[in-house]
Amino acid sequence: MTDREAFFTVYHRSLPRQGPGHLESTARALFSIPTLVARPQVLDLACGAGAQTLDLARLLPDATITALDAHAPFLDELGLRAGAEGVADRIQIVEGDLAQPPDGPHDLIWCEGAAYFLGFERALEQWAPLLAPGGSIALTEPVWLSTDAPPRVRACWGAYPDLQPLSVRRAQVAAAGLALHADFVLPDRDWWELYYSPLEARVAALRAGAPPELSAVLDAAQEEIEVRRGWAGCYGYAFFVIGLPEEPR
Repeated sequence: MTDREAFFTVYHRSLPRQGPGHLESTARALFSIPTLVARPQVLDLACGAGAQTLDLARLLPDATITALDAHAPFLDELGLRAGAEGVADRIQIVEGDLAQPPDGPHDLIWCEGAAYFLGFERALEQWAPLLAPGGSIALTEPVWLSTDAPPRVRACWGAYPDLQPLSVRRAQVAAAGLALHADFVLPDRDWWELYYSPLEARVAALRAGAPPELSAVLDAAQEEIEVRRGWAGCYGYAFFVIGLPEEPR
């Protein structure tokens, strides 16, 4: 088993979600957009197995959604789920890199739990030009909620050295010449109900007889869960809903 195979076996295969999130938070972000055209063209970047893609399809019954991810098994799972829910005709599934998204214009660019692979500022720089007039970007981004996170928490987030507080991200939206329509921190429910609780059950089920590569990923997953359990007040995911600046009248 390769490290990559071990990672996807533990973290993602057939889990309800691939990161923190919930239908209610997706809806809250969506309905924070001041205006959205009647039949929006939506681009869901790094869609994973498509939990939020399907939520968007339910919430926007007249939308056409392009769902992009680099991991083909996720897209296969999304295709099956979309077919079962009767929305496959409104979801175009594309294998690709979120750093090279399809050309616009898109009325809405969505990205839950993956913009940090690019970096927050780079994501805004690359995605804003792909928006249609009046279009919006909605993304989730990990943020510090405390200035005194202990070393164990900082080590857990060591792979993302650019973790910043909300105030910095808000300033970066303004510096990019964009409008911040809304932001909010995801509630703790979004971490546990569909992500960490199923993940912790999987970790326990895979422990017996796990090869070294898998054991290392299981240990890392359990550490991530324990850090969240002990220090949830130190960090979180924030939803940012961002739009193009208004045209001068």
